[in-house]
Amino acid sequence: MKNNKALSILLSAALILSLAAPALSSSAHAEEAAPATTNTEQRVYHRYSETKYEAESAEVTGAEIATDHLGFSGTGFIANFDAVGDEIVFTISVPTTGDYTIYFRYANGTGHKAYGDIFLDVSNQESLPFHSTSGWDSWEDSEIGITGLSSGTHSVRLSFVDYAINIDSALLEERHESVRSFYLS
Repeated sequence: MKNNKALSILLSAALILSLAAPALSSSAHAEEAAPATTNTEQRVYHRYSETKYEAESAEVTGAEIATDHLGFSGTGFIANFDAVGDEIVFTISVPTTGDYTIYFRYANGTGHKAYGDIFLDVSNQESLPFHSTSGWDSWEDSEIGITGLSSGTHSVRLSFVDYAINIDSALLEERHESVRSFYLS
């Protein structure tokens, strides 16, 4: 008798759950589609500032605009950046004072590590390495971090030091902490 009563309760509960399942399922989907209006913790996502500057639109001395290699962005890239006196000057706009990274997209098919001097406005920041890539159609990034960069317009000058490279663009990105940063610091 106890077994029959327990079985009856179990079957009744299963029937109630099966009838309620479509209603529970549709309300769960409704919660996914529309955010809850209760006081729950919400995630706030911040879009970090980044601006791309094409090298062919920069002020160029000694080198030339080309399109003879694959994978470049924009309408071309700077080629024959290979002699003392060759320079590319990017005019950048910084939205807010802060820490930034500039990524120079380049190709280096020489088989050697090349260097270029980086100047912010008129002061020399450092000599930046441009490691050899697998060919002139293979593009990589070399980066420099700048702390406390003031808002406004600045000039970023890349000057030839040694070995030829092609320059596609410069990307200015607001620095932000990432999971990777926590492991490396």
